[in-house]
Amino acid sequence: MQLSVVKGEGLDIRADLDTERNTTAQALYSAADRGDVSGMSFMFTVDGASWEDLDTDHPVRHVTSIRKVFEVSACTWPAYEDTTFAARSKEEALESAEAALESARARAAEEKAQAEAEAAEAQRKAKIEELKAKITSIKEG
Repeated sequence: MQLSVVKGEGLDIRADLDTERNTTAQALYSAADRGDVSGMSFMFTVDGASWEDLDTDHPVRHVTSIRKVFEVSACTWPAYEDTTFAARSKEEALESAEAALESARARAAEEKAQAEAEAAEAQRKAKIEELKAKITSIKEG
C-alpha cells in the first residue's frame, strides 16, 4: 500500500490487492466494484492544525501536518462523507495512466506552440520597430 498527501488537500491511498489468491481481497474488490464499499476510514495523530469559526457550533479544523497514520481502511459508512474508495482493474489503471500521459503530452505541445507563437510575435514586433527606426533615420538624414 502507498500513502501520500495529494496537492495538500487529502490522503491518496493506492493498494494492489491479490484478488487471485486472497478471498478477502476478492470480496473487497467486488464490494468496491459494486459500490457497496465506497468510503474511507482513517486514524492519525495531528502534528499541526489551524481552526476556523471557533465561535460557532461547527468549527472547522484544517490539518496542516500529520504526525503518524495508524489505520486506513475501506468502509461502507465513513465518518467523513467526502472520502471516496473505488475499485479498478489493472487494465483500467493502465488506461488511466495512459490517458494522463497523453493529456500531459497534449498540454506540453500546446504550451510549446503557444511559446513559439509568442516568440514569433515578439520577433515580428522587434522587426517592425527596427524598420520604424530605419524610416525615422532616413527621414531625418
